[in-house]
Amino acid sequence: MNEIEKINNAIWNLWQKYPREAGFITPKFVKEPTRNTLLFLGLNPSFPKAGNWQNNCKWQNHWQTIKKLGLFDDENDTDYRQAFLWERSEKIFEENRKTAIELFAFIHHDARSYYPKWFKRLNCLAKKLGVEREKYDHVDLFLWADASSESIETRVAILAGHKIVNAQKCLAKQLLKICQPKMIVCVYKNAWEHFRKLYSICPGEMMEHTLQGEKGNAVLKYAEVKIDGMINSVTVIGCPNLPRGYGKYQIGKEHLRNLFCFLNECWGAGKK
Repeated sequence: MNEIEKINNAIWNLWQKYPREAGFITPKFVKEPTRNTLLFLGLNPSFPKAGNWQNNCKWQNHWQTIKKLGLFDDENDTDYRQAFLWERSEKIFEENRKTAIELFAFIHHDARSYYPKWFKRLNCLAKKLGVEREKYDHVDLFLWADASSESIETRVAILAGHKIVNAQKCLAKQLLKICQPKMIVCVYKNAWEHFRKLYSICPGEMMEHTLQGEKGNAVLKYAEVKIDGMINSVTVIGCPNLPRGYGKYQIGKEHLRNLFCFLNECWGAGKK
């Protein structure tokens, strides 16, 4: 059993240990990472609610597997979150457990191909750094698809309980250790804040970089951080809402060119 299989089994066992807390939550399992590449750090799994993503060939293949596992009450349903609610997935026969875990891991990994609204900027940024869409890593600190990124900080503690929250934070640190990232980009301000707590980054260790724009500036926070199991430190950058920034101090279209230039400098420094 490799490291990722151990983490996925730990996630499965965690849900079994706290079934009351996990009954209404969709758990996320993880795919084998690329390692030593660009890593985006988020808060919780995202998945499209509308659009033509159901026609994507990758999703169609996943959907057929979901149906074969009997995870849909209605075979015309396409909302995977209903299929993978823990109260359903825990009933999967043991011989299908590995198949279900691998399927769920691929669903989230492949979302970068059929969820352009959320992944568009991440895909573009990776491309400009010379990283293929399939090859960058994407880790979430809270491995379930339930709350939005804006409300997850309060919802997870209230709905899921502190024990399952703390356990998942430990799993996130294990994932980062396995990924051995070359550079980490936190896609939300609150993802950066949570990362700071995980690795005890004090204000004196942080630096700032301003992205100037006619409608206002966006400020990046960043630091050199020692990740467990890595010899050298890693540049970790906190972005104020990278996926779809539109508010004050968030990353807008006018900031993207300067953002790419700054990240390219950090990426080049990481090659030395």
